[in-house]
Amino acid sequence: MPKTYLADHGTTIEIDCGEDISASTARAILIKMPDGIILDKVGSYVIDGVDGKIEWTDSNLEMNVKGKYYAQAKITFSATSIFLLKHVVLYDTKHINRRN
Repeated sequence: MPKTYLADHGTTIEIDCGEDISASTARAILIKMPDGIILDKVGSYVIDGVDGKIEWTDSNLEMNVKGKYYAQAKITFSATSIFLLKHVVLYDTKHINRRN
C-alpha cells in the first residue's frame, strides 16, 4: 500500500475485479470514507477491461479525511445485471497524514 497524504493531488484508486469486465456498460468505484460518507465515482478501464481492472483518480482532493478508506467496485453489464465486489481496505490511518 503506497504512502498517501491528505491534500495529495492525483491519488489513483485501482481495483482488480478478477475477471474480464470489457463487456460492462458502466463502471463505478464506491469509496467509504472514515467519516461514513460514501463517494460514488465513475471508474475507467486501466487498459481495456479484459484485465479486469478499473481506476479512478482523485483530482479534486475528495479523500480528505484521516483514517481507513474502503473501496468496492460496481460493475454493470445491463440494467438487470449489476455486480458489487467485496470491500477492500484502501488506506489505513497510519498511511494518511497531513503533510507539514
